[in-house]
Amino acid sequence: MKFRSSILPLALFLITADTAFCADLDSSSVVRLKFGPTTIDLTGDGRPAMAVLGHRENFNAHSFDVLTLYVQASLQAGGKPTWQIVPAFDGDKQHGDKEWLTITASGGADCMLHDFRVLKSKGRKGAMLVIADRALGESYADKTSVTFKFYELIANQERLPGRPLYFFELKMTESARQIYCDVGEAFSKELQLGPYRD
Repeated sequence: MKFRSSILPLALFLITADTAFCADLDSSSVVRLKFGPTTIDLTGDGRPAMAVLGHRENFNAHSFDVLTLYVQASLQAGGKPTWQIVPAFDGDKQHGDKEWLTITASGGADCMLHDFRVLKSKGRKGAMLVIADRALGESYADKTSVTFKFYELIANQERLPGRPLYFFELKMTESARQIYCDVGEAFSKELQLGPYRD
């Protein structure tokens, strides 16, 4: 993945972004998923984790996939491990710091408007998450602007109130250089990231 050269000029990009995080994105690959549970290395420390991918049929062009992520962990020392959901937070404290328990991939018959990729990096212990959104425009078939949101996995080791044990937190937001109908094409051309399933 050639992230640095694909989004913004490097000098401008490094003003707002963590260089180590960008380097990890450069060395990342897409975690391949299947419908149902997939065992994944989410935390990078051998802790049991899984992704559960389901499909929400709508019997029209607007069916969509839904992803939930889980880590098995004890909340107290010596306690029995339980499956903990791993949500994502948008980091917008001013507008309520919205929490997402599920991640979706959706659109219409012509193009995907919303999609995601779970990434594993050689240089990073925990997984990363990228969500792409395309503005609707006049229709689902329009080419319009695409926004990428990049999240990193955080471990709430101090058990701070208001956050779960593991969660994804928004690290940065960038706009694609070109306009697209399908955000899958934006993932491929801008970030060199393929699909999350066959």
